[in-house]
Amino acid sequence: MTRVIGIDPGTVSIDLCGLDRGQVFLDRTLPTREALAAPSALLEYLEAAHRSAPLVPVRTRRPEVPAEVARVVERLLARRPEDR
Repeated sequence: MTRVIGIDPGTVSIDLCGLDRGQVFLDRTLPTREALAAPSALLEYLEAAHRSAPLVPVRTRRPEVPAEVARVVERLLARRPEDR
């Protein structure tokens, strides 16, 4: 299953929910007024969720990929620049 983030904008609150392989990695509710007053806070929550969710190993989805190639791809896709 692909990583998915859903945003449910509402009158009172904005709900954020993220799933990765059936596991919840993001479940946050922000007051709508707060989110609209400081949209950067909403983006920070989304970015933090993205950075914290682990990458799925290449060979989990494509086992035919040679191990050496998978290691290179995974390193290139590392979340933190210093890990690339």
